[in-house]
Amino acid sequence: MAAIPTLSAQGRITIPRVIRKLMGLKPGDKIAFELCQDGALIIQLKNRRGLPPISEALHHPRFPMHPLLTSLIAMRQANHLTQGELASRSGLSRTAIQQAESGETDPRFSTLSEMARALDMDIIAVPRPLRQEVEWFIQSGGKILGHPPGISAPLSAVDELLRENKHQR
Repeated sequence: MAAIPTLSAQGRITIPRVIRKLMGLKPGDKIAFELCQDGALIIQLKNRRGLPPISEALHHPRFPMHPLLTSLIAMRQANHLTQGELASRSGLSRTAIQQAESGETDPRFSTLSEMARALDMDIIAVPRPLRQEVEWFIQSGGKILGHPPGISAPLSAVDELLRENKHQR
């Protein structure tokens, strides 16, 4: 879940609405911040019993995040796009994108498909036994695995396809 509040000059932050709603926070609630040795920050509601720490709730959205959605979020962020800009490019509402990314809703395939299209991505189905090899291939930039890097390495499949497309034009 992406929720990035801004620290004011007075040292205050506004907890995003989706987190306030998720945790049932109300004005006047007391919240504790605990810094762990590993650098993790635990944020916990202190004045009511029986509620999980906010950090725990963030990792357990109503709808668990699918790896496809994680990839779409990462690509949106890598392209420095806001949810509103992605909404504009995809023809979806900003609310639909926010709800999908936060886990508030279980997005339809058509929503994910439009998000992917707007990010210049394709959604492909891969046979489960080949999934890991396909992921490695994509992560290597299309390089043939097992070859040493450098000038003597063969061109990647991606390079070959790009070269073929240039020659066909």
